[in-house]
Amino acid sequence: MATIPDAFHGVLLAAVALALAEPARAQENAGSPLWAAESALARGELDRAVGLARDYTSHHRDDWRGWFLQGEATLRRGGASNLHAVEAIIAFRRATRLAPGRPEVWDGYGRAGIELGSSDGELIVHEAYEQVLALDPLYPRAFENWLKAYASRSDRRRVRRILARHDSLPEVRARIARLLIEDERYTDANVILDSLLALDHRDPEWLALRAQSALESGDTLGGAALYARALDHADRPSGEALWEQAVGIATPEEIRAWDAGVPREARSGFLRGFWARRNPDLFAGINRALAEHFRRLRYARKEFPDFYPLSSYKNRALTRALNAAPSLAEQIFWARCEARESPGGPVRASDRARLSPEMERLLANPEIWQSWRHPALPGELYLDPERVNIAALALPYAPDIQSLDTTAAATGYNLRTRLSDRGVTYLRFGAPRTRLIGAPNGADAFCQTRDLERWVYDDIGTVRFFVPGAVSVGAFGAAGMPSTDKIFRPMTERQSEAMDQVMTRDASSIPAPLSFRAWTAQFAGAESASTDVVVVTTRGAAAAQLVGVLGPAEAPRQDGAGIVTLHAAPGWYVLLADARVGETLGRHSLRLSVSALGARGGVSDLLAAPAWADTVVTRTAMLGHLQRDLTFVAGTTLRFYAEIYGLRPSADGAVRYRVAYQLYRSDNLVEDAQRRDLAGGVRIAFDRAKAAAGDRAVEWLDVAAGWLPPGGYLLRLEVEGADGAPLGRAQIGFEIR
Repeated sequence: MATIPDAFHGVLLAAVALALAEPARAQENAGSPLWAAESALARGELDRAVGLARDYTSHHRDDWRGWFLQGEATLRRGGASNLHAVEAIIAFRRATRLAPGRPEVWDGYGRAGIELGSSDGELIVHEAYEQVLALDPLYPRAFENWLKAYASRSDRRRVRRILARHDSLPEVRARIARLLIEDERYTDANVILDSLLALDHRDPEWLALRAQSALESGDTLGGAALYARALDHADRPSGEALWEQAVGIATPEEIRAWDAGVPREARSGFLRGFWARRNPDLFAGINRALAEHFRRLRYARKEFPDFYPLSSYKNRALTRALNAAPSLAEQIFWARCEARESPGGPVRASDRARLSPEMERLLANPEIWQSWRHPALPGELYLDPERVNIAALALPYAPDIQSLDTTAAATGYNLRTRLSDRGVTYLRFGAPRTRLIGAPNGADAFCQTRDLERWVYDDIGTVRFFVPGAVSVGAFGAAGMPSTDKIFRPMTERQSEAMDQVMTRDASSIPAPLSFRAWTAQFAGAESASTDVVVVTTRGAAAAQLVGVLGPAEAPRQDGAGIVTLHAAPGWYVLLADARVGETLGRHSLRLSVSALGARGGVSDLLAAPAWADTVVTRTAMLGHLQRDLTFVAGTTLRFYAEIYGLRPSADGAVRYRVAYQLYRSDNLVEDAQRRDLAGGVRIAFDRAKAAAGDRAVEWLDVAAGWLPPGGYLLRLEVEGADGAPLGRAQIGFEIR
């Protein structure tokens, strides 16, 4: 299967045409074999193009153009195995020897190396693109393709020397600075980046790299300021660099949105919203997620790089599908080394249900494992098929990465971040509470391997990593996995759920242990098409922010009394609400639909407070008396408040409507609030005639709660116009103690 994206087909064809159109050949006969092969390639007749190119090179073995065309056509045609990549490499390699000064032939050689994959492909990629960069440092995608292979410190140093030959070009100096940052030579990188910003202080890529250098080296305030400047200019062509820095912690939804094409003028808002949704402390004044991200990136890049970025497991959907499920050898390893914690010991109760009867028989009879052919070696066993039913050993449940969100599984974060699965996990969730290397059953010789690793997090559980090829069970359970680092390898339902969390979200390491609840009430705003969202925390000071689900954010707002009013247009948002008591922080977030209220009619949400003497009731007064935890002392008179919109005054200037209040006893307020109809309850109704307060009417009611026994209650308000047409409904839950 060809792996060259369709978007590049036109570019590649143009490159082929330019490569073949030397001045000395410009008047070449249109019927020549080379021209015919090029035409077939341009028309997408790949089999014909390959055949014509081969025929040409068999008669013109010293013409680099024929070999180049043969390699290009072979690579484009693709195939189910790697054979086409090998054939393309041979053709491109011949072209590089005949025309070593042509960057396009080295580029073809490098692209074929990427297609080949594995360690052999990486060697080709390094050689090819170092040659391209030496000949033309700005050759399209040459630097990006070089980055796809694993690069050690010495590799980066070698490429910096190559690029230094062309350091009169600002773009080249920026790449040198990037490589210096990866080597943690921040001072040297800053010298280069500062000189570039003196040339153009608005370039978003240079600002983003300068911000990264500052944040990785601990300059949080300076880095945040530089990053904010980069966001201001994200609409410029090099603004794509800002997404490259952030994609490692993006959700599948965010990746799909960006890849679908965020307009350049919307990039700044998209990225500001991206970081706002991850703000771990709305009280801090700056977004600490940014600094935490780059600190994690620095550590993960150093400790958990992707040593095998071009392995077929990570680059080929078919290979990943074939190797995604744990092999029999891995399943036996789990049953023997992890489901039981000592040789001959019991299997953990939580894992027993997963064992097949045949696997249980093996675990219960250690002598079956012994073999005169293979002494007990770490990760190696021999099972006698005459004594063991091999086919019956498979576990009934074997989760794999294929079951995850297809964006996370198919797109892959490894190539985008150049981090291994452990590196991606660290980037997204930080250091685990406990990092376990090796199997629990370490006394068993077969289990003594460091190729198993488990990271334990308090909020998501255990993430399991394993090197699949590390274990084998005779000829029956060999893993067959291509060379790879420790990869996600869940073996239980809970481990699968933890892997799913790692692949689809991220979390801050900044602690937020304060327990609290947050609730909201929506009202029409003062401006047209604007809604006021009142955010209430049940304890402590409050800070809140509304962020577009995939869009921009307004600035956070704080209030020491725990009640914050935000303003937003109707639509879907992520609501972030933090609470603070002393130095202890609490964090809460949820998706929130902001309703359209106001001139088009409707009813606001309800507020509840202990009644006070004044009967001039306004929203401001209600918020000043609000009972934040919605819990009242028995015998308290309660005051409920709502606003009604869209009423038309009659000739006397009054608005008329009908209200019905329904009070229900509830043992489960969350569940009952979702029900349209509830049995029992008390219902009271009123016909109202009131002076309108601008474009709205204020509706309030005092309820003497002395007759209410302790417990939970749900109050519903239904409003009809004077003509009987329904205007809306609101409800609020509260508790009497």
